[in-house]
Amino acid sequence: MLERNRNNRAFTLTELLITISLVGLIFLAAVVIQQTADKFYQSTSLKSSVQTNAGYAMEKIVRSIRESKKSGFEIPAAGTLKLTKTDNSSVVFGIKDVEGGKKAIYFRSAEGEEILARNVEYLTFNSSPGSNIIEIRLKVEITKGKDKYKTTVPLELYSSATPRNP
Repeated sequence: MLERNRNNRAFTLTELLITISLVGLIFLAAVVIQQTADKFYQSTSLKSSVQTNAGYAMEKIVRSIRESKKSGFEIPAAGTLKLTKTDNSSVVFGIKDVEGGKKAIYFRSAEGEEILARNVEYLTFNSSPGSNIIEIRLKVEITKGKDKYKTTVPLELYSSATPRNP
């Protein structure tokens, strides 16, 4: 009869299968955590980019309104604002179609045209009759990725400003 040598210790097949299964589950959990962290990073990075671009456009519009003449503004069309500065030069803010059917906020002056923000859903200017207060609303929305990795970041900003110069 075969006698088992008690000095030779080894793992049984059951112990090896349980260990391999546990290691596999740990790696699977690590992959899921990594994917979640990566998606969170992309979303946060995208939000930061959207806030920076839209914030820059809003700040430039508000600053230009404050630097313009009190009687020197008009809203000739939806999404368009024309301002007359103290030196009697004009600047125009508006929204226009750019590549791929997307819209952008532009700033036009005697020096040329500058795109302030892209992926704009809408830009509106409102002023009540007899009031110098101009209300500005804009919405920017960016989508990146495909299928289940798609991330959409909308940002809506609202501000108002009053021309300060006579």
